Amino acid sequence: MADNNNILIIAPEIPPRANSWGGSQRMYYLADMLEKQGRNVITISPGFQTAPECVNKEVLYEPVYLGGDAGGGDEEGNGQKCSEGEKEKKRKKWIFLPGKIKRTIYMFMAAADYFLYGEPSSFQGIFYKKWLKNYEETILGCILHKGIKKVIISGPSFALFSVAGKIKKKDGSIKIIFDYRDPWFLWKKKKNLAYLKEKKYLKNADCIVCFSEAFRKDMCRTFKIESSKTAMVYNGYSDDEWKKAERRAGKKKRDGNRLLVTYVGSMDFNDNKKNYRNPNIVIRAAEKCEKGIVELRFVGVAAVEKMEKRNNVSYIGRVTQEESLLYMLESDVLLSIHDTDDDSGKYLVPGKFYDYMRSGRVVWNIGKEDGLAAEFLNEYELGVSCANRADSVEGMLRRLIGLKQKGGIEKLRRTGGKEVFRFSREVQNREYIKVLESL
Repeated sequence: MADNNNILIIAPEIPPRANSWGGSQRMYYLADMLEKQGRNVITISPGFQTAPECVNKEVLYEPVYLGGDAGGGDEEGNGQKCSEGEKEKKRKKWIFLPGKIKRTIYMFMAAADYFLYGEPSSFQGIFYKKWLKNYEETILGCILHKGIKKVIISGPSFALFSVAGKIKKKDGSIKIIFDYRDPWFLWKKKKNLAYLKEKKYLKNADCIVCFSEAFRKDMCRTFKIESSKTAMVYNGYSDDEWKKAERRAGKKKRDGNRLLVTYVGSMDFNDNKKNYRNPNIVIRAAEKCEKGIVELRFVGVAAVEKMEKRNNVSYIGRVTQEESLLYMLESDVLLSIHDTDDDSGKYLVPGKFYDYMRSGRVVWNIGKEDGLAAEFLNEYELGVSCANRADSVEGMLRRLIGLKQKGGIEKLRRTGGKEVFRFSREVQNREYIKVLESL
């Protein structure tokens, strides 16, 4: 029998078996609050190796993991596991191909993937479409068996939205919520096959939950959606987690002379225009400085196992969520980078930006001055902003070092954690629950 308290979340990944905390925390915190309020939440996703950020996460919901392996190579078309021998044969075939052929195949597949699915990450669309093909019947069976009447589908991966039509065919009374964490078509606004898919899939959604007001307005205008069919829930930060971190940190005194600038989150160090988080200009600026007056830290670097330090720049590997908050609290300045030629910065802020807002530390935003991050920075007087150019970055770094040495760095920030409380997960998820109750 169907029960309105039974809710299914279909997500690309969710703790404990998630290989990325950034892409899974929105649904994790929502499911956690729903369970605490007496709902029965089931999550369905592939299962991956647990990321350091997801270690020791308490799980109240019922997680169901179907398949896994983000490379998409561990399963046959019928959902059965490949044997170790078969997997080894596949690996050897790929390893012994000439490098030029490998690059050609990769580029062709990446271009085909983007044309077909338009996902923010290469091959996400191919992997999750294949995953749905393998487990679609299992998902539909779970909905029937558990008496589910409300389904939340979280994207990206946006390929997951395709299952909504199959669910509606089975039972048209089931309410379906599309939950956006990033833009799809609106990221680059290229009308390819992915655009047509998004337009088609949206017809099966009873509600579209957006992550910013600018994104919601443009979704309504672009796809001719009634605003009443949409809702707005920011990604936010966990106030409970912050209180725990603050209790653990205590009142440690920061270095009186050295400026400590910290970037927390995943980072691509490729020095090219396609890299919208290109940190190389600020790295070079820090390396030029006299030793001991500044330290630039990157926390969460996947390729680093032990801390590496060279020329005023430190690289620290992946850490737990609590550790990432502690790194923020011991810093003078928190660095945010989002520098693109597309409209993504208009709609979203970098992953840790809401935590930066809660931290009480000065925020240094590198990117366009008309983006959402810059808007929040100015509205809440969080810190400073500049373009990702050598002259702008070097000038801003000299200014910050000067203020630190004069003891005036804190004056760049006018608001504390209380003023941004409306962006907490606790507040935002109460809004999400109102959306679910209205359907």
